[in-house]
Amino acid sequence: MTNVVLPQAVSRALRRIRGAQAFLLAGSQALRKASKNSDWDVFVILKDGMPGWRKTWQVGEDKLEVFCSDRRHIEKDLVDEIRGGRGITVHMFANGQIISDNAAHDLRRLTRMASRLWKNGPESLSAAERAFADYDIATYIEDMEDCLGDKNKAFLLMNHAVNEFVGYYFKLSGQWRPRPKDRLAVLSKRSPGLHRLIMKFNETGDWRKKAAITINIGKLVGRRFGLKLDGDLNVSRGAGLCANRLSIGDSPLWSSLTQCRH
Repeated sequence: MTNVVLPQAVSRALRRIRGAQAFLLAGSQALRKASKNSDWDVFVILKDGMPGWRKTWQVGEDKLEVFCSDRRHIEKDLVDEIRGGRGITVHMFANGQIISDNAAHDLRRLTRMASRLWKNGPESLSAAERAFADYDIATYIEDMEDCLGDKNKAFLLMNHAVNEFVGYYFKLSGQWRPRPKDRLAVLSKRSPGLHRLIMKFNETGDWRKKAAITINIGKLVGRRFGLKLDGDLNVSRGAGLCANRLSIGDSPLWSSLTQCRH
């Protein structure tokens, strides 16, 4: 397959980055799925020890986004994503196009590492992490039932709960979590029943129906993975739970054990 050629203005901008040693084209341009509005996503390997940074700017008629880091921090990011299941950096490196490498061939080794990790998939949840997922889904369902009983039009909570349920679906199934904008398309193939419920949720403006559908989505995920959904949790703090692995949304894991969402 012929390599994608960078616009000259983009190439010049990359060469001006201080400490740059190697460049990897990623995203839609590398996947040959770019539209006219797509930017140029480029990972830049910096000299060891240089601080990482990220920037997006206009270069001529194109938009350039660069992710700059040294080799050691990129390796750490790849390993962290195995544990968290997010997989964005793993996917970009596994499917990226090397523009130029350094003398140590760091990019070649990183892309091979990422390809292997992508093929193997994320780490499975521990028993403690699975127990917390069960507890968290059950708690959201209880919150939705309370909203219906109290006639509380908690739209933000409903949207957040659906997003959490989808995140748990991917975590419990041992699959990489797609980018948010890709999740519906992925679910349409992997879980048509879940996809149909989410489409109904999106299409209705009736808050009661949204709340009821939210409950059904949570229960469907629970049935799919054999969860009890009884709201019972008896896990010690040191039992292998990790906030980065199970915090699907914005809240840290253990804060959700001590704070009520009502």
